[in-house]
Amino acid sequence: MTKFAYSQDVETTTKEGADLLKVVAGKNGILQKFELHLCAVQASGPYLIGPKCTAPDFHFYEMVDQYAFLEDFLSGGDLLEALPNIRRWYDAFRSNPRNKYYLDSDLNRLPFNNKSAR
Repeated sequence: MTKFAYSQDVETTTKEGADLLKVVAGKNGILQKFELHLCAVQASGPYLIGPKCTAPDFHFYEMVDQYAFLEDFLSGGDLLEALPNIRRWYDAFRSNPRNKYYLDSDLNRLPFNNKSAR
């Protein structure tokens, strides 16, 4: 994501973004591991390790949110369409009343990366 965000060449950036999504969300991508993990733990609750949001959920949310934005930006597609367990987790995280204050705040509208990112 960093290489994509800080590249100055638009053509290279678009190609790198598409390549990044293949690596992350493709057949053997890292999101597939999370998809399987969430399938295994879904009986214990909607979050990464059970019924309550924990620190890893916040980090994972930031990553998934960036990749979902990137997919929408590059192709207008829905990254989570093929990842139903992550979609369920993402929706649970966003609808959690304790996260609402942050998600509705200006902090959540800040750029993903530093000012020098494209």
